[in-house]
Amino acid sequence: MKSVLILSFLCLQLCFVFGIDEAGCIAKEGCYCAASKECYIRAKETVFSYDDAVKLCEAKGAVLPPFSVEKAFGAKKCCGGSLFPYPFVMYTQPLVKDKCTCVHVTSPTEFCVDDHCTHEESPVNVGCIIPAE
Repeated sequence: MKSVLILSFLCLQLCFVFGIDEAGCIAKEGCYCAASKECYIRAKETVFSYDDAVKLCEAKGAVLPPFSVEKAFGAKKCCGGSLFPYPFVMYTQPLVKDKCTCVHVTSPTEFCVDDHCTHEESPVNVGCIIPAE
């Protein structure tokens, strides 16, 4: 019995070291990318500020995704399409320290980036990622 508990503990530790597994991702209502061992989560809630987006991801055990075209295409492939219907706006991890990064995506091939930390005129979608460790 003692060896089973130790083995179970070691397996849990390995899961933590190598990121989230598919079952854990699905439990968080995310879509799992097996190749990168990452979980992408579409938050149902929208926010008006960068800080609220960060807090929402943290509450889901995740972080804002990095600004990366490669990761965006990876998420699109794993999730069977864009995280949100076009056009959409979402925050990502900052490109520059102490600045906010907000991406306005108008189509699969068009986007622009700004550094607004608040968007009072319209809510912002929140996509989160649980990265591979």
